[in-house]
Amino acid sequence: MRTTNGASRHRMIKRIKNRAKGFFSGRHKMYRVICEAVRRSELHAFSGRKLKKRQFRQLWIKRISIATRELGINYSRLIAGLQKADIRLDRKQLSELAIHQPEAFVDVVNQAKAALGLPAASVPASLAVVTLPAVKAAKKAAPTKAEKADEPII
Repeated sequence: MRTTNGASRHRMIKRIKNRAKGFFSGRHKMYRVICEAVRRSELHAFSGRKLKKRQFRQLWIKRISIATRELGINYSRLIAGLQKADIRLDRKQLSELAIHQPEAFVDVVNQAKAALGLPAASVPASLAVVTLPAVKAAKKAAPTKAEKADEPII
């Protein structure tokens, strides 16, 4: 009897068709079109993963830059000061500090400023953290949907 590659061929086609799930029209039905669509999608996915890293780094730098300008220093001087002070925080960590722990971020900026020989900064009002009890109090003060429904429409 003649041997064929039928079973393995069907397995391969099934594997490629599974990768094309959710594609529109013939891009998930017809094998030749599926092969091209999957190949292209994998190329875009590969480059997309690289772009994602680049875009997040840009986002972190923008956040740090905005926070440091309010403290009287620009981004490049901050990074130079951090290197001089031998503070090894990456941009993601600095960005998270600036958002969630502004007091700690101000301390880091002050250490970088000290390494550069610049005067220290204080916490500006725009970087002040909104505490959880303050958020809950603000929610309680806001009228609920039921209260809004009881109000007369003028």
